[in-house]
Parts: sequence; C-alpha cells; structure tokens
Amino acid sequence: MIAYAWSNYKMGNQEKAETVFKSMDSKYSNYQHRLEYIIYLNETHGVETAKNKMTELINEINSMDSYERKLNRQVIAEIKKYNKQLF
Repeated sequence: MIAYAWSNYKMGNQEKAETVFKSMDSKYSNYQHRLEYIIYLNETHGVETAKNKMTELINEINSMDSYERKLNRQVIAEIKKYNKQLF
C-alpha cells in the first residue's frame, strides 16, 4: 500500500497519492504507514504540516503501554529518528 501511494505521487497523481496515504492514517495502528505519510506531507505540504502529524503520532506513542512499545519498537525508533530531523 505504501509503494502504491508513493508510485502515484512519483507519477504525478498527487490526489490519488494523498487519498491512499490518508486511508492508511488510522489512530493507534499502521505506524510504518503513518510515518511514510508524514514523509509525504513534508515533501508536499511543508514541514509544519508534517510536524503537526508527527506530534499526533508521538503523543500516541507516549500513551502506549510497555507491551505495545515492545511490539512496535523498531518502527518507534524510526519515527523518533525522523522526528529529530523535523524538529
């Protein structure tokens, strides 16, 4: 799904890409997909839009219990790394 969204973007179909990315943006799930959406937002809508979405995601991560953090630790590390780049 991520590759499909990026391919639409690269082929010049930004509306379809945005629709696909938005469909993957579900709270408390799809963390890798949502990170890609943030990267897309940074490229297309600017850093402020990406920062706002990243803040939402970081707040979710901070509210996770230890079991959830352990299950998602790899993607959480990627999210935090990209968060440092944005801010």
